[in-house]
Amino acid sequence: GKLPRLKLPRWRGWPVIGSQWWYNDPDFDQLSNAEKKKMFPGWVNPDRKRPHWFSRLCSAAVMAIPILDIWPFSVHLFHEYPVFEGLNDLLIGPNTLYNYTPDMPLLIFFALFTLVIRNRKIPHFIRYHTMLSLMFDIFALTFTIASSSLKGGVWVTTFMRDLGCNIAFISTCVPCAMAMWYAARGFYVEMPFWSDASYVQVTLSEMD
Repeated sequence: GKLPRLKLPRWRGWPVIGSQWWYNDPDFDQLSNAEKKKMFPGWVNPDRKRPHWFSRLCSAAVMAIPILDIWPFSVHLFHEYPVFEGLNDLLIGPNTLYNYTPDMPLLIFFALFTLVIRNRKIPHFIRYHTMLSLMFDIFALTFTIASSSLKGGVWVTTFMRDLGCNIAFISTCVPCAMAMWYAARGFYVEMPFWSDASYVQVTLSEMD
């Protein structure tokens, strides 16, 4: 079937980052509530109501996973700005649990994809943010693989390594922290490319 379209908020024709309790889907808006529930059984708010507090809590929690994966890259940034080193203390417990075994992150990744995203009984709000989290997690993993591959390069200077680590850390943590804030308040976070891709993947899982 035809996928619902997503309209991101725009400023002078350019897509911008924003948030709302629902998506601006013209095809979705034209359906009755009964049709919405039949086509999208996991949709949490066909009447555009604020998601349940537990959905907001779970959605905000899963957005922390990419931050845990990219956190080792923060060492260079915190070395330059020691005032932020106190943030390490906040993540000691979550990092210990998340990296309890070397295979734990991979197991969590596949468990979320199989048991959450593809489970129609779970609210759409949770599945959407879980998919968004996994996409940022893949983004963070790409930096990890690239860093491991280039670590031994003779041409890789200290400045290039520090700059790359800072870019990887900031470009992952800032969007995820923003998504956590919006999700905890009950909003769908909207980011160019990321939101569209995440929404399409969740919609495709409902059509299987």
